[in-house]
Parts: sequence; structure tokens; C-alpha cells
Amino acid sequence: QPLQAPAAEGLQPVGDRIEGGHPLRTPQPRCGPDVEVQAERIARAKSDGQAELFAERIRIAEDVAPDRVVLRDEGIPGVVVGAESRVNFHVRVPASARLRIYTANGDITTTGVRGAVVLASTNGAVKAAQAGGPVEVRSTNGAVTIDVAASDGVPVDVHATNGDIALVLPSTARADVDAACTNGAVAVAGLSFEASGEQLATHARGRVHGGGVPVTLATTNGDIHVRPRP
Repeated sequence: QPLQAPAAEGLQPVGDRIEGGHPLRTPQPRCGPDVEVQAERIARAKSDGQAELFAERIRIAEDVAPDRVVLRDEGIPGVVVGAESRVNFHVRVPASARLRIYTANGDITTTGVRGAVVLASTNGAVKAAQAGGPVEVRSTNGAVTIDVAASDGVPVDVHATNGDIALVLPSTARADVDAACTNGAVAVAGLSFEASGEQLATHARGRVHGGGVPVTLATTNGDIHVRPRP
């Protein structure tokens, strides 16, 4: 059951945080200072009637202030037997907004955000597309994909446990890259890469186009790929 949350009039947030136990979808940039939210409540039960009742009981906590917007999926209150619930958040934010997003058992996708982005997921994929600001990711059991749009590159810090990491950089990006995995392989291809120190199949360190912003990529079980944007 969709819930349309109206934009806060005149809101100029410097930080947006979304927390939940399920998918957090596609925060996208918008013009103007408002934040637009659509929260989709989903419940599964033994019958359509029960599912509808449970969906109405799903709680979404909101904390809105001039400097922040916080949304939290609090699930169904009390003891619930024979039902499952989740909330999908669809959010449009000012392109310069700073984001902190946490989820379990769901994916996270951001697109075109120029502010700093912090993303954390357990059991779900993480994707930051057209990133224009610093990106920090912590992931357990899921692939991480980051596409940097800023021409000079942006700081990137990714730590994953079980999952591949893919980083796409502009052909003009300048970066100091340190990429390492325990069980997997590291590949830096299609970029002007000057290696620094010993290079291993599981560890690559060096400078892209002479060096610049710090880029740290690490995963325990998975491959790491760094390549230029098409």
C-alpha cells in the first residue's frame, strides 16, 4: 500500500538518513530544497485480508528538522505470527544532500547524488550511480557497484565481506588506489595506472593519472574490478 509523504515546505536539509530492515530504493536528485518520499508498505500473511490489516499496522518513524530528514522502518508492533512485512522507500533529495542509508535483507541504490553518501547493507546489493561526492560503503553478503561521475574523481571507501566490488571512474579521474581481497582477484583495466610497490593477484596499489583522491576497496570473498566509464 503506497504512502505518499508530502515534501516539507522550504526544507533545506544537510543530511538525510534512512533506516530499515528491507529494500531502500533509489534516492534520486531533484531541483529545489524539498525532499519527496514514497514509502511502500508490504505485508504477507495467510490471506489477503490479514495482509491488508498487517500492512496498515507497519510503523514508519519520521524525524524532520531544518537540517535533517530521518525515516525508519519499525515494522509491525507487538508479537506477530504468520506474517512478514517490509517497507520500500523511494526518495528524491536535493542533489547536494548528504545521505546515510542502512538496511538489512534488501538492496540500496542511489543515483546522481553530489553530497557525501554513507551506505551500509546486510544481505543486499549496494549501488551508487553517477556519484558526485564522497562514497563510503559497508556491505555483508552483497555486491557493491560504484559509478563515479565527478571528472576528477571522489574519495571512495568500500569494505565488503562476501561480494564483488566494481568501481567505474571517469577517464580523467586522478586517484590513489588501494584494492585488496582475500579470496578473489583484483583487476585495474583501461586506466592510466602507475603501480606502487609489490603487485599481487589479490592486491593492487598505485596511482591513476598521477594520483589524487583516496580510493580504498577491500573484500574478503569476491573480486574487485576498477575500470573507466564508457
